[in-house]
Amino acid sequence: MAGNNMRRAFISGASGYLGRHLLNTIPEGWQVLAQVGGNSLPDDLPGSITSIAFDYGEPDWQAVLDFQPNLIIHSGALSSVSTCENDPHLARLVNFSTTSTLAEISVRLGARIIYLSTDQVFDGGEGNYPETHLPIPGHVYGKTKLGGEMAVLTAGTDGLVLRSSLMYGPAINGKDTFTSTMIKNLIAGKAVTLFEDEIRNPVWVRDAAEVVWELAQSTAKGVLNLGGPQKLSRLEMGQIICKYLDLDEKLIRPSTIAQSGITTFRPADCSMNLDKFHSIIGRMLHPISLETLEEFR
Repeated sequence: MAGNNMRRAFISGASGYLGRHLLNTIPEGWQVLAQVGGNSLPDDLPGSITSIAFDYGEPDWQAVLDFQPNLIIHSGALSSVSTCENDPHLARLVNFSTTSTLAEISVRLGARIIYLSTDQVFDGGEGNYPETHLPIPGHVYGKTKLGGEMAVLTAGTDGLVLRSSLMYGPAINGKDTFTSTMIKNLIAGKAVTLFEDEIRNPVWVRDAAEVVWELAQSTAKGVLNLGGPQKLSRLEMGQIICKYLDLDEKLIRPSTIAQSGITTFRPADCSMNLDKFHSIIGRMLHPISLETLEEFR
């Protein structure tokens, strides 16, 4: 068990995209038990981090109970929309059942739980969604993440659901992201196709990680939208990135969801109203800029 003078946090999905950034931004005074799945963590972790390897098919919840966390950050998820469509049983296991179990553990331990959800719980027909808008997900991923939200909100604890928009920034877990793949192709002189009708509030992943830790030490509960200050299509994201990184914007091919031939449902405008978020954290997050793209230069 961690020392009594330290606050203790369990982070699921710690080897994932956001999870690795959460480990890089741990505030002082926290001892962390980091669950890893398919990706490993580096050997030179700070002494405040202990890793535990298991997948959600064979979880070791007893180790979490023994650690007795004050905080549970549930960032682990099956986030590939196509994988969720092809294997809805696995999607339900990871995104709903695991979340339900962690919500129950949080109640048992009296721990605060923060659940990372998604703007994909909305159908994309309107945009500028406030937290109070009724979610109507159109695919398995969104439905199972919404199920996870309900598990946290009805567990009997003061849990916080963070509905995050599209995160961008460097991947430090060895896996490429939408942003890094696009930039690599543009640098190599390859054309990229970007949708002009898929709209989000892109959020710098480092901002997202820091905000999670900030909110962990607040009394915020219920549902909170999490996003950057810009409402952008993927096409507009690409154009802005080209400007800041001095890449050839002519390599970008505008397209639409309908033109792509993708048969899986994709919500169009999942932009969110961030008034409540800004009032709680007291500021807007970074827009896409040289600062947020520095590591790609």
